[in-house]
Amino acid sequence: MSVLNAGALFSAAARPAMAPVGNGGRAQRVDANGNPLKDAEIWLNVGVLVETTDPDTGEKVQEHLTLPVNLAIDTMRKREVPNRKPTTAKAKQFLDRIIASNELLEGLQKASAALEPGETITLEGFTLQLQRVNEKVDVDNIDTSDNQYLSQIRERLAVSK
Repeated sequence: MSVLNAGALFSAAARPAMAPVGNGGRAQRVDANGNPLKDAEIWLNVGVLVETTDPDTGEKVQEHLTLPVNLAIDTMRKREVPNRKPTTAKAKQFLDRIIASNELLEGLQKASAALEPGETITLEGFTLQLQRVNEKVDVDNIDTSDNQYLSQIRERLAVSK
């Protein structure tokens, strides 16, 4: 197993493009339009390095213990980039994040193109983030008494009648 610094993913050195893959004798997967889907070959495996014992040799080895589900990198699509010019700083930041996210995906795809079948590399310099979604609210029972927008809208609507 090799270790690759995250900065190396975006170097100017071009790596060969990934070739299409076959379906390995399995039933062909298709999209909603009936077009064949490519089988994933490159996976981003999220996990931790643990020390284990090799059952054949009895030697201590490091093993990458992964989550049950991993991310298919080679078949992952880029985010759609909005085709409207951002008019606020927040919209510009959102656009910049989408572009950077797409470049991150492209960098991972390029780095993986050099891998031989069965080869793995460990990526350094990345972080994992766990996030829990906010609680759902009953939209029909939201307290709007302090909503500064509604009071102004209701005031203007009352005047225009």
